[in-house]
Amino acid sequence: MIRYLLCVLAASAVQSLTTTDVENLKDLLTILVNTQDSDGERPLVAANVRLAFHDCVGGCDGCVDFSNADNAGLQTVVGLLDALYGDTSNGISALISRADFYALAGIVGVEVGASLQRRCGRNCVNPTPSVTFRYGRTDCDPATVATRSFPSGIANLTKTLQFFANEFSFTSRETVALLGAHTLGEAHRENSGFRGRWVPRKDSFDNDYFVKLADGGGVSWSQTSLQRGTLFQWDGDDASGRGHMMLNSDMVLYRDISPNATTGQTLTCPTNAALCPYAATKDIVEEFAADNAGWMAEFSVVFEKMIEHGSTNLQLPA
Repeated sequence: MIRYLLCVLAASAVQSLTTTDVENLKDLLTILVNTQDSDGERPLVAANVRLAFHDCVGGCDGCVDFSNADNAGLQTVVGLLDALYGDTSNGISALISRADFYALAGIVGVEVGASLQRRCGRNCVNPTPSVTFRYGRTDCDPATVATRSFPSGIANLTKTLQFFANEFSFTSRETVALLGAHTLGEAHRENSGFRGRWVPRKDSFDNDYFVKLADGGGVSWSQTSLQRGTLFQWDGDDASGRGHMMLNSDMVLYRDISPNATTGQTLTCPTNAALCPYAATKDIVEEFAADNAGWMAEFSVVFEKMIEHGSTNLQLPA
């Protein structure tokens, strides 16, 4: 199948991108993203979505600076995508830019993750994302990549919302919707200093992040010290004993925890987040927790806006 798709793409190296080209590219990426690890999960679902975000901070341009510690852990997915993109026999680089390819990979990550949602029951249908792909992004010159700043995992609500407002012109609601992507993946201590999963299954794209964060999710949250007290995150267990974690930048969407700006430690409710007052965005979290389809529709719009950041005159495939 992969060999067939590569031949089709190589034969389609034309000046304008067609919808058939895009579908062939998505088929190729879907095969890659569906690669399972030893636990039967698909880590490239989250990796592709994370890469789309990291590439688009500062403008989507197909360059990831690995001297920046915030990009740690993206080496594998970048290597896999670049190997496909750089293989001249498949014609991908003649069709779209590397930045376009990363953006499309992010869309495929979201779509594959949504296909892995647990069935919602006999009389309902799980929602699916709808992100429009446009092409025409310009790749950067790797020799002139500027240093980029990323949001802090220990930040308070004001700083978290301010980052996304300044970088992407997102409203508070759009920021909350986008952060629902933390339903995918897991944090690794060697990359960020944090550790654990936000939700039990790291490759299923749904609103479980909001469900676990809100009061009705059945998780009791307390703060945990990492790195000998120099870093803090929130850990919690649900009724089944499954562990979960949240960063401050997640918890502040629901609770006003007043974290320390350097370590993220809170002194107001460290043993039980429910003792802290609600945050200004609490109602948005609860709305998304109660409406998977509604959240996914809003996420799709915000994600599309994100992957077009810094680009003008993008085109729809013919």
